[in-house]
Amino acid sequence: MYEINETHDPNLKSWVESANDPNTDFPIQNLPFCVFRRRESNERFRIGIRIGDQLVDIRETFRAALFSEDALEIPLLTAFDEELSLSGLMVGRPYLKQRQFRESVGRLLSIDVSADERTRFERCLIPANECQFG
Repeated sequence: MYEINETHDPNLKSWVESANDPNTDFPIQNLPFCVFRRRESNERFRIGIRIGDQLVDIRETFRAALFSEDALEIPLLTAFDEELSLSGLMVGRPYLKQRQFRESVGRLLSIDVSADERTRFERCLIPANECQFG
């Protein structure tokens, strides 16, 4: 069952300016997972999350130590070095962990995040137009 919670609050704003555009498909209230790599690279496809005109590189967020140990229990995130398909990404994720992770990402992208966390998180963003999606 789908549950509306604080991550869907229409008043939430992000420090990613393009996510606050009323015409974007990817505001802070809609943080879809995707599989991507940098365009014209030989990188393996990996997990990302869209926000505005940017993409969050989940692998880099773990390298920057932005998430708690609880997030490490989510199978899709511990497998960030594996080549993935979007259908493989969605299989077997417990709803509670999915919700907790989404809440964590939303908190880090909100305008209320600390300056230190924002600085560390900014290094994990890639312009979406520089990415190829799998």
